[in-house]
Amino acid sequence: MPAAVSLTTGNTCPSGELYIASGELCRAALSLYNLPLSSSSSIGLNGDYYNGVEDDSDWPKGCYYCDNTPSCTDGVWFNEHATGAARGNAKVLCS
Repeated sequence: MPAAVSLTTGNTCPSGELYIASGELCRAALSLYNLPLSSSSSIGLNGDYYNGVEDDSDWPKGCYYCDNTPSCTDGVWFNEHATGAARGNAKVLCS
């Protein structure tokens, strides 16, 4: 499991950080980053809000979080696509 997790808008991780490498690590990372269930909620996400694995060029690469993002179920996804793409306010989780 990653030791620390950051969250950034777009499709790239900050300098010195890496994409979370698997769906399993993505789900585990939820316990390290207290993401709200929605912008109007103070309830933190946990593994129950992990939505699964996909392979989609239209969404960020790796582990990403949606909150009121059009066409995305709120919660966290792991995208296996090799490059992915920034979309709306979806945020990438990095470690």
